[in-house]
Amino acid sequence: MAGQPTISLFFTDEATIPQAIARFFTRSWCSHVDVVMPNGALLGARPNWEANGGVQVRLPGYHDFTRSIAVELPCDAAVVNAFYAFCQEQIGKPYDWRADVMWFSSRDWSKPNSWMCSELIAAGLVASGYFERLYVTASRISPADLLLMLSTRVPIGALMPGIIFDKFEENTK
Repeated sequence: MAGQPTISLFFTDEATIPQAIARFFTRSWCSHVDVVMPNGALLGARPNWEANGGVQVRLPGYHDFTRSIAVELPCDAAVVNAFYAFCQEQIGKPYDWRADVMWFSSRDWSKPNSWMCSELIAAGLVASGYFERLYVTASRISPADLLLMLSTRVPIGALMPGIIFDKFEENTK
């Protein structure tokens, strides 16, 4: 429906060694996700060793991404406003580097003192009421995990021709 409020997300991949490691462990093509703010800026959590690391608002095109998809989440205005307010309240918090090294250990991904990109967005979706609750037993939520959770609400497959479904069709012939 035209004009319906939406939450906009930008899932990406990049050609760097840390992102290749993330893709390996998550078995996914995407290694990062940002929130697309209403003004078009991107809000997300990036590693602290990068310029403007941590949770920051960045200009579109701040990085040379190799692949990307935009995902629109239609919902009511109250949810959209609560989501963006939650995300903006997180600006300035550090990147949660423990998320990258705690693949086999337990930690609470939803603790609000530092964030990994996809965990920031998942927490915002819960805080805003988009998801009533996330039943996640994992100690982390990767961009691929978040994309899978969102695919229960919006059609994701059509946004990724050749990435998932073409390989599935190849393997089933």
